[in-house]
Amino acid sequence: MKNLVTIAFFLTTINLLGQERILVKDSLQKDIELLYQVLDKVHAGTYRYLSRTELSQEFDKLYNDLPSMISEGEFMIRLAQLVNKIKCGHTYLNPWNMDEKVRERLFNRPIFFPVGIEVLNGRFYVTENVSQHQSIKKGAEIVSLNSVSSQAVYDSLSTIAKRDGNNTNSIDSYLSISNYGLRDWEAFELYYLLFFPSESETVTIEYRNYNSQQLYKVDLQLLTKQERFNKMNSVYGDLSTKRKEWKLNILDSDKAVLKIGTFAIWNWEGFNYKSWLKKTFTEIDELGIKTLIVDIRGNGGGDSDAKDELLSYMVKDKIQRKEDTRSLIRTTKLPESLLPHSRTYLKVLIDGLPKNQYETFDSTYYLFKKGINTISVAPKKKSFKGQTYILGNGSNTSATYTMLHLSKTYGFAKFVGSESGGNLQGINGSQYIFFNLPYSKMEIDIPLIHSQPTSEMPDRGVLPDIPVTKTQKSIAAQNDPFMELIE
Repeated sequence: MKNLVTIAFFLTTINLLGQERILVKDSLQKDIELLYQVLDKVHAGTYRYLSRTELSQEFDKLYNDLPSMISEGEFMIRLAQLVNKIKCGHTYLNPWNMDEKVRERLFNRPIFFPVGIEVLNGRFYVTENVSQHQSIKKGAEIVSLNSVSSQAVYDSLSTIAKRDGNNTNSIDSYLSISNYGLRDWEAFELYYLLFFPSESETVTIEYRNYNSQQLYKVDLQLLTKQERFNKMNSVYGDLSTKRKEWKLNILDSDKAVLKIGTFAIWNWEGFNYKSWLKKTFTEIDELGIKTLIVDIRGNGGGDSDAKDELLSYMVKDKIQRKEDTRSLIRTTKLPESLLPHSRTYLKVLIDGLPKNQYETFDSTYYLFKKGINTISVAPKKKSFKGQTYILGNGSNTSATYTMLHLSKTYGFAKFVGSESGGNLQGINGSQYIFFNLPYSKMEIDIPLIHSQPTSEMPDRGVLPDIPVTKTQKSIAAQNDPFMELIE
């Protein structure tokens, strides 16, 4: 046993290029104990869909079933699967908050696909192609990867896919490959080779083009992130910018599309969202636009203040969110044992939340008086007075889920698309602890505030006013059924 531990310790301290660390069970169990503490004492929604007994059983299983030595990639899978049991779309292993050396070892290598993949109902369809195989057309269905059926790949990756409650509508979007920037991470590419290891830098796929029964088999050369970024840019332009940009497109004399690709705008140098929105809606007013289409597909959320500023140009009457939701927290002061492993922007939780900012709600929660749900949104003088549509789908899980929920509640826009992500029973978010496990160096985002409705709600996302779905045919034809329905 002593020799085994000595070998394992040696492997954890030697980092050969491209190799994963080998982790030791005894040390990992200490990480697992810390994670249990933060989920049990701090996380805003641990017990929304999981009982204490069920959580304890899940942790016991991970704790006891670990082998004596395990690669960090395999441990990352097991940790992600455990965290996924909580059914919180804001709780996950965040690659940007992960220890840089771990991230480099696991992902700074050819793991990125030379094709875009849109997942629809668990099936994989090609959207872009910069591989050497131009016979793969848009809309082609990938039916297997390295002799494993796409369904089996999807089923495996679904075990780590973020969702809220029992609403699974966000999973397809989460497992799609649609962002190709140097700051983008796609769950499919992070986890595929962890679930299905291969020494090769190619993936053999079987595919059939749209409206064809002919099955083809080709080898796709995997790329580094920089290589894929360069190839995508050379063929399609910077899709990472185009898909996330804010843009007004005038369709005709009385119709316009406002694309809001993301609310994660805090790193946009020189961009003032208030000035941009004011200028844009002034232009909309001056042009006499009668129909406004706000496209938030692919926008998972970000800055709630920016979202509320946009809403102030969309609403017809004042909306008061504190009337139908409340902000709940689990702790008013972080436990001392967790402080060395926690980073948070909510610094007040380190010293203790002032008593005038909370009150006891029940045996589990405190009511956070200055929470995310006590704000109100009043219409601007230049707010849009015509007919508004919002294009949305399962990708809308956070701030954009809230937009869709509010539009349904207050009726200032019609929701066109498919059921949203998020959950009407409430989501967790707003403020976070970035919790770092000291031995494995894994990081988990821990949301601190639970947004709970004041009345009983169904366990699902927001349903559209005008249902529409994307299909293999629309991908192949490069048509947008969402826009076609309105036009």
